[in-house]
Amino acid sequence: GNTWSTGETTQSITVSTSGTYTVSVTTGGCTSTASAGTTVVVNASPVVTLGSVFDPTACGAMDGAIQVSGSGTGDLNWSGTTSGSFTGVSLPSFVGGLGAGSYDITFTDASGCISNMISQSLSDPGAPAAPTISAGGATTFCQGGSVVLTSSAATGNTWSTNETTQSITVSASGT
Repeated sequence: GNTWSTGETTQSITVSTSGTYTVSVTTGGCTSTASAGTTVVVNASPVVTLGSVFDPTACGAMDGAIQVSGSGTGDLNWSGTTSGSFTGVSLPSFVGGLGAGSYDITFTDASGCISNMISQSLSDPGAPAAPTISAGGATTFCQGGSVVLTSSAATGNTWSTNETTQSITVSASGT
């Protein structure tokens, strides 16, 4: 029967640690010399952590990004709302061009070992809600009169008259 350098006596063994493994065979009371050793190398899986997170900006002016921290060179892979990969990157690195949604990111190092998974959601604040207009009096009046129109938004207003204040005074017909 077989006798492995681990002491096991089966025909096959499963190994999960680095080392050099040999086997000898005993038949009829005689034992062979040990086989040439087979060296097994178990590479440690890379470990990545979450770095900076940038949510997309309103109106899609800038895409979101997730920083992956760690060390090594390899491939960043992500799946979720969108999927993709960057090859040959050195950590730390960013996965960019992302929209709002959930993402799972892994790193595969040069030896082919896959890291732990980072999960991160990005949110998009979206465009602001459309403002409402309130009139400070009647919107129908005689020539020479006026009405103050006020936006529900305190800032960021652009009226159809190109004024940018929260309130405007209107004395002419129109919408």
